[in-house]
Amino acid sequence: MFERKKYRQAKLCYQRALLPDRATIANAYFLRDEAGKLPIQGSSSREKTPRNTAFVEAAEEFLSCVNLVPAQAPVYYRTAAKCFEEGNSLRRAAKAYVLAGEYNRPIEIWDSLGMFDEAIDLIRKHEDDIDVDLVDQVFRHGKTHYYRRKEYS
Repeated sequence: MFERKKYRQAKLCYQRALLPDRATIANAYFLRDEAGKLPIQGSSSREKTPRNTAFVEAAEEFLSCVNLVPAQAPVYYRTAAKCFEEGNSLRRAAKAYVLAGEYNRPIEIWDSLGMFDEAIDLIRKHEDDIDVDLVDQVFRHGKTHYYRRKEYS
């Protein structure tokens, strides 16, 4: 069932087979798919909507899968990050991307949120893994941000 993306049925099968870890994983995918079926509502992407809430719930379920199958942790972190992003929980999305070993997307998120300290910290830690153009963009935006706030030496 799982391979055919019948996650609800897979979850029930795993529960009956007394395989709770697999049932949790199937449930995470089920929650993500159900969240995607909800209509996009609201005039602002920052509004809390049933869709956003459902994606955050799915993301949290994916995070709970990390300890169940450590070898698949990057996959679950990445999927959680995408769900957090869909749910407009961008700070949590950025953290999950970092845990997945992906560095460009969290920097883009932090740049868009004006969280330049976080972006620059990650750039310093993983300089070789980050797109050079993205680094230039963050530095340009950061300079402008700090100059406007008169936070310079």
